[in-house]
Amino acid sequence: MCGICGILDFNGNAIDEGLISVMKDSLAHRGPDGEGIFIKQGSRVRGQGSSGKVQVAFGHRRLSIIDLKTGSQPMFNEDKSIVIVYNGEIYNFNELRKNLIKKGHRFKTKSDTEVILHQYEEDGWECVKRFNGIFAFALWDDNKKTLLVARDRIGIKPLYYYYDNEIFIFASEMRAILKALAERPAIDHSSLFRYLILQYIPAPDTLYKNIYKLMPATVMIVNRKGIEVKQYWDINEAKEVGARRRLAPTEMTDEKEISRMLLKTIDESVTNQLISDVSLGAFLSGGIDSSTIVALMSKRMKEPVKTFSVGFDTADPYYNELNYARIASRYFKTDHHEIIVRPQDVVNLFPVIARHLDDPINDPAILPTYMVSMLAKEHVKVILSGEGADELFGGYLRYSLDRIARYYLLIPRLIRDGLIKPFIDDIIDNQRIFQGLNALSEPEWSARYIKWVSVFDKDSLRALLGNPVFIEEEWGRLKGFYDNIWTGYGDGLNSILYTDIKTWLADDLLTKVDRMSMANGLEARVPYLDNRVIDIALSIPSWLKIKGFKRKYIFKKAVSNILPNEIVRRSKRGFALPISHWFRNELKDFVLERLTDNSIRRMGYFSPSAVDRLLKEHMAGYSDNSLQIWGLLTLHYWFEENKR
Repeated sequence: MCGICGILDFNGNAIDEGLISVMKDSLAHRGPDGEGIFIKQGSRVRGQGSSGKVQVAFGHRRLSIIDLKTGSQPMFNEDKSIVIVYNGEIYNFNELRKNLIKKGHRFKTKSDTEVILHQYEEDGWECVKRFNGIFAFALWDDNKKTLLVARDRIGIKPLYYYYDNEIFIFASEMRAILKALAERPAIDHSSLFRYLILQYIPAPDTLYKNIYKLMPATVMIVNRKGIEVKQYWDINEAKEVGARRRLAPTEMTDEKEISRMLLKTIDESVTNQLISDVSLGAFLSGGIDSSTIVALMSKRMKEPVKTFSVGFDTADPYYNELNYARIASRYFKTDHHEIIVRPQDVVNLFPVIARHLDDPINDPAILPTYMVSMLAKEHVKVILSGEGADELFGGYLRYSLDRIARYYLLIPRLIRDGLIKPFIDDIIDNQRIFQGLNALSEPEWSARYIKWVSVFDKDSLRALLGNPVFIEEEWGRLKGFYDNIWTGYGDGLNSILYTDIKTWLADDLLTKVDRMSMANGLEARVPYLDNRVIDIALSIPSWLKIKGFKRKYIFKKAVSNILPNEIVRRSKRGFALPISHWFRNELKDFVLERLTDNSIRRMGYFSPSAVDRLLKEHMAGYSDNSLQIWGLLTLHYWFEENKR
């Protein structure tokens, strides 16, 4: 993986090499192995006068994974009319390379970067349709005086941009863009609202006005005419491709055949993602997703797989999956390593984590992800991780609850609200389960979805922000946002999976893994998000993903024979931290010092009395507000880091 950045100036202003150098060096953690700069001054646009010049500059920081000797960037084609900076891996690059050689293209390197250059010469911007991988790249075509920027299908690799008609700036992380701006943009209040509810900010927006995320599966063509955006893929296409290429119509309900093809495809993905000129390993939680990846790696690798797990310093067994990780490690004879997260790590690492978050993400799992990445980097440079399986195959509780909702809403409202809801309130102790069950009463899908995933509900937002008109307007916009995504993709379950893949997966889970792994100079690969796995997964009928109340039914059927029984039979568990207990005990002073005296109040967005009430309720044990507190702490540190 790498860090990329660049500037396209339409006014012909000379670009300072020192500025590009500062931008690329702000991304040094993403690429500690090498660096490079390209500057093209005075590139004249045909038919234009003196004002028809554009200036373009690229910066690159390299993490060397493939072709360690000759894969440096920026990289050029043969006549140097096309130049690229690129972050990612194209897993089918060898196949593409052979086809390009047959067509007469000559290669100077063995890198996948050069394949992108030559494929662009063949296909123009549509070259991205051929790539199976994780990528974000920028390519300058000097003949056309055009910049092409692109991002992979699911949004595994990041790309941010700023555009104001006079200048276009892009980078792997916002920090590099901020280096090129005279002053920081204003905070986008709508994005702050969405962060508080969702715990992340959906693309294309960021917490800053005028800085955006390039949408997944998108190319952007930038020149003096402006910006042209093209979406080159969508999930509906994957469904059709998967059904056409993998399974005949008569086989769509054949569990045995689907299971066979699914395991074969996942195995192919893992095998392709073992291509590397440096050492590899795997994150191992002891869950079925990560254990399957380790099982398939063990079959393909000559030496024991290096595996990495994280546990927590707590007596509560709910929060520690290390026993299951050890079961998997022993079963597959891995070279296993563990790290324990302690309360003091929250204190020590919160500022570090905030420094590496472009947009704030209210996900406590960021901390253990950072720490296990730090551990893995001591032993390997590439890690395989299990993100995406839950969203493809139906792993979350809310997927089951949506099926219940259609029946629950048939019960008369008087009985629901007068008898069932009070009963649920009395017996459910788990906050997320309680929240999910209470969402069942929402008849509109978008309102139900928001209620499932929300951190701050509407009442708490009214108290926290104190602007009821703004809240109602933004709540309506958020509902509209989800209504637009909800396309009727198949049945209800597949539409929810579609929504999570387009939002939660890309803007929370994958962002978290990218930032925390790259903060440690570690490349993370995600085999379940290989193009072919997505194709087949989205062609599988939803009733085989959740059968009755068995979530991930067909996935478990496909992989059960290659895993130990203890792993297959264990129930789904989220990657949770014991922060509710820690905030009331070991970290109580830490929390109160940061949220009751200065920083939160200095922001000017939140009611101090509402923050105080949130803290008091949690400390007294009246309610579990730990995720809300974590979210405010994240904002505290994010603002501290970004005021500089």
